[in-house]
Amino acid sequence: MTLLLDHFIDLPAVVHSSNNLFKIAVIGRYADPFFVLRFGVPWMFAAFVGAAV
Repeated sequence: MTLLLDHFIDLPAVVHSSNNLFKIAVIGRYADPFFVLRFGVPWMFAAFVGAAV
């Protein structure tokens, strides 16, 4: 039963990660590097901190 619950938790993470990789592949070349570094890096850090809480 626990293994099934783990899969229910893991599968949305896989779907969202693959969706984000698809978005990066499609529109990533049009992203402004300054904007990505200025806002994207702190947001990624905050997301990891939020996930750890």
